Amino acid sequence: MLSSIAFAEENNSRWFWINSTDTRTAYIDKETITYDPAKDMVDLWEIINIPGEQKYIKIKVAIDYKRNMLAEKSTFIYNYNDDTPVQDPYITTAFCPIIPDTIGELLRDRAAELTGRDEKLAEYNKQQQNIKEQKEKEKQEQAEQKEKAIEEQKKAHEEAIKKAERKTNVNTAIGILGSLF
Repeated sequence: MLSSIAFAEENNSRWFWINSTDTRTAYIDKETITYDPAKDMVDLWEIINIPGEQKYIKIKVAIDYKRNMLAEKSTFIYNYNDDTPVQDPYITTAFCPIIPDTIGELLRDRAAELTGRDEKLAEYNKQQQNIKEQKEKEKQEQAEQKEKAIEEQKKAHEEAIKKAERKTNVNTAIGILGSLF
């Protein structure tokens, strides 16, 4: 791997350019980016090319859209002409606020575009709302069925009481008639 940036520039189908300065250029790996609408989070790999230092950096990034925060989960630094990291990867799981007008904000916005975050989140929220409505409907139906069952038991009980009263009245009438004869 001569230079990951040369690869990034030649393989535009994989690497999505984010921004460039006088000293560095940043890309997102489109093949490994993932979005989880349940958490409203993106995981991605970013590569930063630093030609003046003949090195590039690969960074595993997590973006939390709910809290507008970003975390660098792991970082690998490579020299050109070498695919072995020159610096052991370091890991941090601490999320930090995304500062306006920074690469973090660009990462957040481009990741949202690349993953179709807005559409996926809207669809997820719609599905969750449908699930909630279905559960409420089922709960309401169960309550109605329970109420109907109670009503039916109540009617059956009332019918049994009326039947018993009729039987008692008939027996009483028979007893009275029997005592007259």
